[in-house]
Amino acid sequence: MVNKEKISKKKIAFIVFLVISLFWFAGAIGWYFIYQPVSETNTTEYTVTINKIQPITFYSISTNEHKAKFGIFSEEVIKDIDALNNLTVDQTITIRIKNTDIASLDNSDDTIWIVSLKTYDSDIITIDSYNENNAKMQLQACLGFCVGGVLCLITSIVIFLWDKGKIVKS
Repeated sequence: MVNKEKISKKKIAFIVFLVISLFWFAGAIGWYFIYQPVSETNTTEYTVTINKIQPITFYSISTNEHKAKFGIFSEEVIKDIDALNNLTVDQTITIRIKNTDIASLDNSDDTIWIVSLKTYDSDIITIDSYNENNAKMQLQACLGFCVGGVLCLITSIVIFLWDKGKIVKS
């Protein structure tokens, strides 16, 4: 005679792992759409004057023109690290940010990620280097979510087969 309490626990575990796997797969789809390429049409360029540079973890650049700080999202987007390290206060630079971040320019609590950064003689960050880094991050995130979803799906299948008596507990 089979214990009904164990069967119901197996069915609940099956459903829970199946739902969790669906959330993992939804996460993969979500990350796919979060990391969209940037271009000149969905970004805006500003010429600004540096008033403070903080090279802690990720560079944070404050400017005379805006209250928000400008940050570099990842070291991997930097094409010319020497030019970045040689930026100085009162130097004029040209930055490009996503159009969705324009509303945050005058909020001193915000950090806006720089899509491109150049001086008169150096392209420190380019749209291409930014997009390449985003494509890598998108791939890593999607693969990670898919692996989690597959593991949970396999677990739910094992529980289902165990519940049906196809897998015998030794």
